[in-house]
Amino acid sequence: MPLNPSSELFGLLGNLRLLNLLIGDHNITANKDPKHVMKHCRNFAIRKSGVVVNNFLITPALLRFHLQANKVPTHQINYLLNPTDRQDVPLCFTLMKEIWSLPPPAPTDKLSFVAARYALRMLGSLFQHLTLPLSHIVIA
Repeated sequence: MPLNPSSELFGLLGNLRLLNLLIGDHNITANKDPKHVMKHCRNFAIRKSGVVVNNFLITPALLRFHLQANKVPTHQINYLLNPTDRQDVPLCFTLMKEIWSLPPPAPTDKLSFVAARYALRMLGSLFQHLTLPLSHIVIA
């Protein structure tokens, strides 16, 4: 049944236009397979067309640049950004962890680098909050 607009939960979730607001007994929402959540996050992050976060376009090339700047080895970056491997759950988790582990920009960094790094850290924060509660289930 649809989530009741007068419920406290609707107040928290009702404005999330892409969220499925159908619920079962006791306001329980659908629970997707955690592996699929991780795979969707990774595949979303490496789309050729990129993803816009806080009005900043994050592309695979930009992601590659920032991972390199964070001293991630080139062979690992190639593995993490391989668009043909869409089902490897540890790969998904590792890429998301690399993104949320990016440090803040340095005061001496160029403004374009700073803007990109803040957008990447915001995306990484989303990945971290979506993934960590599920990681004990999936990465074992």
